[in-house]
Amino acid sequence: MTGLGRFTRFGLVACVIACGGEGRDSDSSIRDMGVMDVGATDGGPQRDGFVPSEALTPEELLAASVVFGSCLNDEATVLKLVDVYFGDMRPHNWPSPYRLTDAELRCLANATDGCADVVACTGILVEESTGSCARSCTDGVWELCEESEHVRIDCERRGFSCDVERGCVPPDTTPCDRDTFAESCADGRPTRCIGEMVLQGALCTELGLECRVEEGALGDRAYCVGPEGSCEEGGEYGYYVETGTCVDADRHQMCANGGLFTRSCADFHPELSCQTMGGQGFCGFGSECDPFYLGGVSCDGSNVVVCELGRTTSVDCLSLGFTGCTSERGWSECSR
Repeated sequence: MTGLGRFTRFGLVACVIACGGEGRDSDSSIRDMGVMDVGATDGGPQRDGFVPSEALTPEELLAASVVFGSCLNDEATVLKLVDVYFGDMRPHNWPSPYRLTDAELRCLANATDGCADVVACTGILVEESTGSCARSCTDGVWELCEESEHVRIDCERRGFSCDVERGCVPPDTTPCDRDTFAESCADGRPTRCIGEMVLQGALCTELGLECRVEEGALGDRAYCVGPEGSCEEGGEYGYYVETGTCVDADRHQMCANGGLFTRSCADFHPELSCQTMGGQGFCGFGSECDPFYLGGVSCDGSNVVVCELGRTTSVDCLSLGFTGCTSERGWSECSR
């Protein structure tokens, strides 16, 4: 292997697609499908800092990622696993209804009913469509049918407002015109016009970064940038946590929007350390497999075998309420 596998991150503010709804009535309300007690924490606008809490074990985070990743087309297990450990280190960290809280991750980790528990734990339902439907907002729940998928998201439960055309949007957003909006670093956060809404990203200093407005091909753009010198890798849509070098057994130097920065792997989770594979460093549990390669996930009977941030781990799909393991979508996951 000459380097870590690269992948494209699907849009977090786009629609989620294709979670099995077998045995469920597609005309029923999402609030009639059961709600698990996930504590007082909702899935609303994200906090600053790092996720997940150290109170969550790697076993819980892996199980939650397998469940969520097996039920949403754009959230393959590998993508979700990287997201739950490093999600707050995105270049902008825009608010998204698909970001999961510690309480929701723990709820998913204890799943026994497969994709039905994704609905119960998060208020997100994706299933095969049984007919056409118009986009709508009813009691804070966004619904649409697109191609063969039927999507419902309880925006209100997730701390967002429901917009018929745009889905779940942050509450109290200000409308804007992308052609005339001047991007800025208001309050130390990249501030942009996205989807005709003013959105603010992460507080850059909380990530060890600096907020800058720099001229680019699309005009002046606001970014969180590493302060330790220039670099060529890492960009607006990349998981820059996958690129870099190990400074020592704990610290990992990465590239964020053209600027280097260094973080302790323990900032992401106390059990992580800096690993090297193919000449590149990453925060993980080992270096026996590529943690960013979708094709590295496989089936072993009813178990899904996952590269868990550099170590190979097997998860029993049956114990999580699925029917087995499948590779039908081009990568392996639990079957619905």
